[in-house]
Amino acid sequence: MIRAEPNNSYGHVVMIKHPLAEGSDPPYVISLYGHLGSSDVVALGAEPKRGEPIGRIGAKGDNGVAKSTGIAWPEHLHFELRAPTHSHEDDWVAYGYSEDQEGILNPTDATSKGNTPGGGWIDAHR
Repeated sequence: MIRAEPNNSYGHVVMIKHPLAEGSDPPYVISLYGHLGSSDVVALGAEPKRGEPIGRIGAKGDNGVAKSTGIAWPEHLHFELRAPTHSHEDDWVAYGYSEDQEGILNPTDATSKGNTPGGGWIDAHR
């Protein structure tokens, strides 16, 4: 795990580094879960296993505020899947909806190929 901490815009954010199979390019991906609530967020340093909860979607007022307006976000989950890049550190937390898409992967392509267990890009590279 890379991060599990509060963030002004994302509420509570959790970032997990997922190693891929030896020789894979990229060698790992990072998942980001934002707008979580303050309770029930996995602790930094924990090593969650597949299927274990890492947090819960935060209630409005507990899950961050929009940087541009200062208005609290409604309940939702912000999910990103990232590849390491040369211009960003592994643990960068940037504001969502950015023009900078370097290192951002398409979660559908990466995780689900026809709902077949083990069929996604990530599973194929483990």
